[in-house]
Amino acid sequence: MTVRRPKAGAREALGEAFAKDLWESWRRHGAAALEVVRVDKPDLYVKLVTAMLPKETETKASAPDDLDDAALDRRIASLAAALGLAIGARAGAGNQGPAKGEAPAGEL
Repeated sequence: MTVRRPKAGAREALGEAFAKDLWESWRRHGAAALEVVRVDKPDLYVKLVTAMLPKETETKASAPDDLDDAALDRRIASLAAALGLAIGARAGAGNQGPAKGEAPAGEL
C-alpha cells in the first residue's frame, strides 16, 4: 500500500477547519466545560490557567529605597490585602506596642 502525500494546502485547510470547529465548540460550551474541569480535575484546571499566563512579565517595581513613606505604606497595604492580612498604623516611632485594637508584635 502506497501512502500519498496530501495535496498542497490540505494541511492548512484541515488546520483552518479544525480551528473553526474548535472556536464554535468553545463558543457554545467553553465556560461550562471549564467549570466541569475546575470541579472534577482541579490539577488540570490549574495547569490550564498557568499555561495561559505569560511566560515572563515585565516588572517596573520600584525598590523600597526609591519610595517615600506614603508610597511604601501603600505598597505594604496592597501586599497585605493581596495576602488577606489586616494591618494598621503602629504606635509611635518607638513602637512600644501595638496600637489600640491591633495584633501583638509578630503578627500583621
